[in-house]
Amino acid sequence: MLTTIIYRSHLREDAPLKALEDMVTAANIKNRRSDVTGILLFNGHHFFQLLEGPEEQVKEIYRCICNDPRHHNIVELMCDYAPARRFGKVGMELFDLQ
Repeated sequence: MLTTIIYRSHLREDAPLKALEDMVTAANIKNRRSDVTGILLFNGHHFFQLLEGPEEQVKEIYRCICNDPRHHNIVELMCDYAPARRFGKVGMELFDLQ
């Protein structure tokens, strides 16, 4: 059984946008090691992310996300369980909606 967490948050005004590319690269490495996949939507101010994978790994990555100082006002929108991945094994894909 796989776990899915969906959350949204706000980018801190003092966080440089260039740091997002590095963040996604680092997340892909960590997520691959943890067998966690998903999508990250970003519109220039807000994040919307779906994480899916083994329960302990998803929850650990989400705890790290909640402690990341680059964003704030994190709201968990859904935590669910499913027999299969909704987004396949594509790593963490960033969709920049700007």
